[in-house]
Amino acid sequence: MNFNTRYQARYDRAEWYRSRSDAPYSPGLLDQPYLSLYESPLGTSLGPLEASVFTPLDGRDPLYSFFESKRRIIGGGIRDVTGLIQEREAIKERNLYSIEYDACKVLTRLYELDHWPPETNFSVERKRANFEKELLDFEREKRMEEVACWRDVTRLRGELRELVGKAHEEQRRRQLIQGD
Repeated sequence: MNFNTRYQARYDRAEWYRSRSDAPYSPGLLDQPYLSLYESPLGTSLGPLEASVFTPLDGRDPLYSFFESKRRIIGGGIRDVTGLIQEREAIKERNLYSIEYDACKVLTRLYELDHWPPETNFSVERKRANFEKELLDFEREKRMEEVACWRDVTRLRGELRELVGKAHEEQRRRQLIQGD
């Protein structure tokens, strides 16, 4: 894969994120549950998540209402964390696109210097060295963005594991108390 094809692929991916109607930062996100990725490892389902914690519970008994509100709060936390993970991945892609776009501009300027024979003009050689240094800096910046994203997503996945564990624990507690 040559240089331009690689950057065109990154550009296409960034445009795809911008064009998505279900992007994590869109208002309609809360209408879609993200639990499908996290249901099967536990073997349980948290059920459909409500948009509000304060919806009426159809006159059920207080114990049911208590467990239902806890389930909805934990489910909302799970949705928030999964949305944050997706949003962080989208931010990473946008940042990488921006870095690669800047690198393409510098590489274009570097290619424009190719018609000068090497070591014929000191100022051209200095510019060439500066452009190459900028390209190395962009590569370093990309690696730093990848690491920062990994660090953020790892922390968020830890929170997600805790929330899913709490949800499973609450479900077992409800089953034990209510005899389901």
